[in-house]
Amino acid sequence: MELNTGSVNNDGFKTDWFNTGSVNIDGFKTDGLNTGWVNNDGFKTDRLNTDWVNIDGLKTDWFNTGWVNNDGFKTDMLNTGWVNIDGFKTDGVNTDWVNIDGFKLMGLTLIGSTLMGSKLMGLTLIVSTLMGS
Repeated sequence: MELNTGSVNNDGFKTDWFNTGSVNIDGFKTDGLNTGWVNNDGFKTDRLNTDWVNIDGLKTDWFNTGWVNNDGFKTDMLNTGWVNIDGFKTDGVNTDWVNIDGFKLMGLTLIGSTLMGSKLMGLTLIVSTLMGS
């Protein structure tokens, strides 16, 4: 019955097109309304308000919690922070930036770090050399 009990595809997996969920050929449940989608790799993804999970199984959310790239590092486009491929935290809004070399750099307060890790504060004009003196 096509209303609320479900259909079973050729592979024997139950699928319901209305309010219980669909199951793809690989047997993973997917619902087009409000519970969630599961891709072919079996990772849950919801297109409305909870989250997305990419093929690699890492959680990503398009709204307010965060993005997770293929390398598993969290990044959020709104207000918490970005994390680059190398896993160092960087925030484009108001907290800080961390370059690929892992040294902290804060753009708003002009606190930067050189490639050698020496601290440089632009507002107070305190400068340290590359060797950290």
